[in-house]
Amino acid sequence: MDPKKFEQAARQLEKAIDRLNVMYEKYFMGLEKLEPASYRRQLRQDLARLRESVGQNTGHRFRVSRLEDKFRTYENYWNRVLREMENGTYVRELKRLKRRLEREGIPPELIRNAKNRTELESALASFRDLMERQESNMPESSEMAPPVTKRTGGRRDTVNVPDVVVDRAYRAFLNARKRTGEPTEGITRDAFSRVLEGQITRAQKEKGWRKVGIKITVQNGRAVLKLLNKEEDDS
Repeated sequence: MDPKKFEQAARQLEKAIDRLNVMYEKYFMGLEKLEPASYRRQLRQDLARLRESVGQNTGHRFRVSRLEDKFRTYENYWNRVLREMENGTYVRELKRLKRRLEREGIPPELIRNAKNRTELESALASFRDLMERQESNMPESSEMAPPVTKRTGGRRDTVNVPDVVVDRAYRAFLNARKRTGEPTEGITRDAFSRVLEGQITRAQKEKGWRKVGIKITVQNGRAVLKLLNKEEDDS
């Protein structure tokens, strides 16, 4: 092969190897969904063709050997990380999974010491089983005593819902959304409490309800917060 053409081919191949390493790093970080395996096979074939083209030129053979060593070093690293990912022990992936599970409401102490994906999945299953048992023992509606009315800013009255009632309704609402596959990000307890107090206030003023029950249900595949007139149930 002509020296200039060989040098051009060698430089392009080295850049392609570095580009492939960047693609693998993105895959390992979860930024890419698919492993760049086909591109990897293509580069392996390009290296073999470049090896065949150098003939007996010592300098060219040495340059190709350096490229092959670089590619082999990367491949050893890629293969090691792929094995760790397959075994569920890759550190980056574990950290990413732990952060996602914590955002979904899993207590950090349940997953902090998990050493692989299997242990994380086991902790998640145990937590969901516990939540389901608690939810199955929770009444459909949480009864409250007649809400205490308070003055807000001197302009309008809102009810003061007891914290224990808000907590139970909030947990039930989040669990219902998780079961339906709806997102829970951004639904804070404070925001839920304001909505709940507003709805109860309107039910008292517009419908004349004095004793209000709260029910979390699923309708048409969506979690729904409903209020019940407990005075009718008691009559």
